[in-house]
Parts: sequence; C-alpha cells; structure tokens
Amino acid sequence: MSHSIYKIWSSLVLAVVCMQVESQGLRLTPGAHLVISGAPQLVLQDAGLVNDGEVRADSSRWLFTGNTSFIGGSHSISFYDLVIGGDVQLNNHVSVADSIVMQGGNLRLNRYTLDLGRSGSIMGERNESRITGGLIKVSALLDAPVEVNPGNIGLSLTSSANLGWTTIVRGHEQQTDAGIGRYFIIDPERNAPAPVSLRMFYFEGELSGKNKEMLGVLARGAMSGGWIGWGKDQADANAGWVAKKNIGGGQFVTLGISANRLRAVQIAPNPTSGQFRVTLVCEKEEDKVICLYDALGHLLLSRRVHCIGGSNSIEWNGTGLEQGVYRLGVEGMDPVMVEIMR
Repeated sequence: MSHSIYKIWSSLVLAVVCMQVESQGLRLTPGAHLVISGAPQLVLQDAGLVNDGEVRADSSRWLFTGNTSFIGGSHSISFYDLVIGGDVQLNNHVSVADSIVMQGGNLRLNRYTLDLGRSGSIMGERNESRITGGLIKVSALLDAPVEVNPGNIGLSLTSSANLGWTTIVRGHEQQTDAGIGRYFIIDPERNAPAPVSLRMFYFEGELSGKNKEMLGVLARGAMSGGWIGWGKDQADANAGWVAKKNIGGGQFVTLGISANRLRAVQIAPNPTSGQFRVTLVCEKEEDKVICLYDALGHLLLSRRVHCIGGSNSIEWNGTGLEQGVYRLGVEGMDPVMVEIMR
C-alpha cells in the first residue's frame, strides 16, 4: 500500500487520509506524511499530537490551548512556530525553527529536549508561563559578543574572544544544594578558556527556597571539579537576573548561595604529563606569584603574573619534572596538588 501524503495549504484546504482524529487529539499513523504549504495556523484545544509518521511544517504555526495537551509519538517533530496557550507536555524531542511563544500555561519538557537550532527563539516566557524540566538547546555564532542572549533562553554573554559556534544548554534541575533549579552548559567551538561575562536570568519558581537577594554565580569545569562561588558584580532581584564579569568559558554555571567565594585555584589536566593550565580567579586586578613545590616542600619554580579581576588562564610548562605529586601555591589562595605522570 502506498504511503499517503496530507497537505495543508495556506488556504487551509486539508486532504485527510490515514490521519486519525481521535478523542485525545490528532494522530499520524506509521508511514503517513503531513505536508504543510505556506503559513496556516493549526489549533489543537485540549488535544494532543501523536506523530508516528512525518510532519513537514513549512512556515506553519501550531497553537496548543487548554490544559490536557501533549506532543509525542515515535517520531520527533520539527515545528516552525509553536504557541503554548495552555499546559503542554512533551513525550518526545521537538525542534523549533523560528519561535516558541509562551502565551499561557507551562511547557513541561518531561526530560526531553527542545532544540532551537541556530534560528529558533523563545518569546513571552515568564514565571506564570514558563518551560520546565528537560533541556533547551541553542547554537549561535559568537564572535566577540556583547550582551548576546542566544535563543532568548535567559543567558546573555559578553566576550572579547571569537568563541565560534557555541552550543548552550539550559537545564531545570538543581545541580547543587546551594543552587537554584536552573543551570546552563556553555560549550564554545574555540577559545574555551577565554573569560566570558554572564548575565543569568531566573524565575521565582526556580529559586528552590533560596533568597534571591543573596544569589551569586556558581561555576564548575566542563569535565570535572567542584562548584566555585564567583559572587556577582550586579543584580536585579525585581527583574530576576545576576551578572558576573570574566568567568572562564566551557563551564557549567548556575545561580546559588556560597560562602566559598573566589578561593580556588584550578588545574587542567590533572594528572598531567607536564603541560597544564592554571586558572586563577581574582577579585581585582593585581599581580600574583605562583610557586611550585616538590613533595618535601622545596621551591622548584616560581612565576609572577599580572591578573585581571575575574578569571585568568596561565599555561604552565613542567615537562622537565619527574613523575610524582607537586604542590602549586598562589599567594592568598588555597594550594592545589598536581600529579605528574609519565
């Protein structure tokens, strides 16, 4: 039996074959194709969309209203415009090419991913109508960005570096007891150690019991390491954002409350064959002396470096050192153990 193709034109003429309208909504059966031409609006009220076939959305606008809507099926759907007019739950991954409009109600991602690609964006999101659970993913070309908020997902970035195509993921689960129920993963194509200034937005419903007046930025390395409290440079509790300058790129970041602000020295990779990067976080512009000691406490190497206020990345060459454990100390900061392996 040949596969049927359904077409929805701008004039909203619809040929219905092998597409079932059920009590719970609209279902495309396996092998079916729904091909939309132009930019019609399709409205599903208190109804779900189950895609077991294929949807070609063109420039269409899908509006889900009521409080019992869902989007699922065995095949994911690529929307052009998606409007959330009531509570909607995902039962599969979706992508949005142009805009997802939060008109009313919440979109529960249900551990699935909303992919905005390189062109999609969120409009109208607020505490009363927001996206929860799961992940939101967006990609953007960031060449010396200034207050760029890719996909309007709630993270503005500024950097003097060319980060290339940068993927940003927003999640909605609390990552640390000190944090709120929102976090971001920043994954630049290049210049990952380059300092990045952030403005992170949040909603009241994501505070996880935290006092928003006390929120600061928490960050940890993309591969490993504990959460470091960076504090904040600016904040607006009424508008719901916290800003911090010069945070190293390629990290997990969230907002939270931490008493251990700006006290850690990070080393990567560790263990190392000798070449490693030292990341220092300084509260102000100043000179720092970095010292490397052996296991007996003998000073082996020292360097004076000029640091900016925020994240500083220093390349260290220890290829002539023998295998063993060394201590790297920075004045005014906690020492870190470095393991050299051959």
